[in-house]
Amino acid sequence: MEQICPGLPDWSALTKPACVQALATPDTFPKGRLLDYPAEWGSRSAQIIKDNDLPFASVPAGSEGALVPSWKVLPPRRNPSS
Repeated sequence: MEQICPGLPDWSALTKPACVQALATPDTFPKGRLLDYPAEWGSRSAQIIKDNDLPFASVPAGSEGALVPSWKVLPPRRNPSS
């Protein structure tokens, strides 16, 4: 990411066209995609993006469950030799 967005972690690197394109998706192009909290949680991200004139679209995560890593949901794997 440092090669695509030189200047990170300074937030201003996120405004450079190469960085925005690298973070864009077909749904948000030409803007970059900011994966936000689930919609039911509420968020200020869209307003922050607008207030700072950032080239990003705030996209809410599908649900709280979608944010939980699978390793926390799945039972641990058992070693077949034990």
